[in-house]
Amino acid sequence: MPGAGWTYSPRWDHYYSAELDRDEVTKETKALLAKATKGDAWTDPKGRSHIPLLVDDQIVGNLWEDVDIAGLDLAGYWAVPNGVHAELAQGQRIVGTIWVGI
Repeated sequence: MPGAGWTYSPRWDHYYSAELDRDEVTKETKALLAKATKGDAWTDPKGRSHIPLLVDDQIVGNLWEDVDIAGLDLAGYWAVPNGVHAELAQGQRIVGTIWVGI
């Protein structure tokens, strides 16, 4: 049937994947978090809280809850063209994300 399925190919980043060593991602995430500070919190129009994570006055991540940075652990992560996006967890709860340039 003509016209069925994709009429164009998906963007290149839909296929991007790379194998990353979890220990390396954990080490780099912890090193970045050790230098990070919290920025000014703000609330979006839907009432969700956002707290930027700053390193050298650059936003590298975002928290959705006001938690202690030192108590954060790496949860899930995925490769993107310029590094890794990682989920930050406190206990069993995902509380934010961070971009790590590996």
